Amino acid sequence: MRLIKLILSMLLLLTVLSAKSLEGVYQINNLHGKKDGFSTWIEVKYKIWTLMDEPVVDAIVKYKIGDFIVLDGHTYEKEQIPDDVLNKLRIYDIELIAPLSLNYTASGLRIKLDTGVIASQNKWGFNAPESPSWDKFIFESLSDEYLIEKEAKDALSKLMNLYYEGSSSMTAKDGVNDNSYGQVRIKFDMTAMKEWANEYYYKNKHITKKEYNEVQKRIQNEKENIDNYIENKKYEVENKEEEYDKRKSQVGNVWVDEDTGLMWQDEEYSDEEMKNYHDEETYEKVGNWYYADEYCSELRLSNFDDWRLPTIEELEDLRDKRSNLKSGSVDKFRNVWSSTTKGSKRYNYAFNMYDEGDNPKGYHPTSWVLIIKCVRDIN
Repeated sequence: MRLIKLILSMLLLLTVLSAKSLEGVYQINNLHGKKDGFSTWIEVKYKIWTLMDEPVVDAIVKYKIGDFIVLDGHTYEKEQIPDDVLNKLRIYDIELIAPLSLNYTASGLRIKLDTGVIASQNKWGFNAPESPSWDKFIFESLSDEYLIEKEAKDALSKLMNLYYEGSSSMTAKDGVNDNSYGQVRIKFDMTAMKEWANEYYYKNKHITKKEYNEVQKRIQNEKENIDNYIENKKYEVENKEEEYDKRKSQVGNVWVDEDTGLMWQDEEYSDEEMKNYHDEETYEKVGNWYYADEYCSELRLSNFDDWRLPTIEELEDLRDKRSNLKSGSVDKFRNVWSSTTKGSKRYNYAFNMYDEGDNPKGYHPTSWVLIIKCVRDIN
């Protein structure tokens, strides 16, 4: 059986950008085989970066048809096919698990790239960034196991600080590659070619009218299935885009202290909140200690849900860095609840962020209404 040779030449032009992103291009040359499909040149552009300590991946695809088309085991040269048929042939999905070959590891690493919605020939498709979890992000070529979160973060950090150029090749059969270096699966829409061939066979009396109608029905079903697949893919991309836009809009609502490995809630305090603070009424980011504790534990901000009240020591450290906080730049940012208790649970420590003295912390009855500022660990 004739093999399709699939050459994946990786142009890992891993330049270190100021935004700390990892970018590259995969070029796939897929030659014709014995199953339905066509020779094609495919280019995949990808970009990997982090947003709020979470990985973000984006990839888009462009392709062009080569010199040969295969249908029902017959190979046709492109010149044999009418232009209106050629223009309707398309790739509607590419599943790509790509190697990220590194010079600091012998086994290499791989990542799955969702190529989004694929456009017509010679045009870039469209996609939206997505954020896989760290433990479902990068996996080893040989073991086929995902790296744990700490290992994945370390691997990406090394990737983003490398300049490396490499290439690898794979051999596949009929548009499918699956080996220790990577995986590529190409889905072809050959319905226009099938209709053209069915018309040819019927006009030349190779098949009966009944056979012709049966084939047309199968082709129509296949068309509908492909169109539904593409519509679902568009819907997935739209959802990814909405989720990513939502996350981007929340970036300014947190501040990351790289020295301590803490992420701080950094939302402005509204006039209504400060009014309730002075009136000793619970509202949004002001309240008594029990409300504050529950507020942080239920907070979902920047796609994280593991927020908590800070300790008094964490607030003390934050005081000297409050200029980094947009919510700490106003004079109304005063006594902030901590999780640190004072003997009886009836009293908890709070911290006055604007007291420059030696002892800005004080303990207050848990029924008092004070400022709430939540924090989470990122390490």
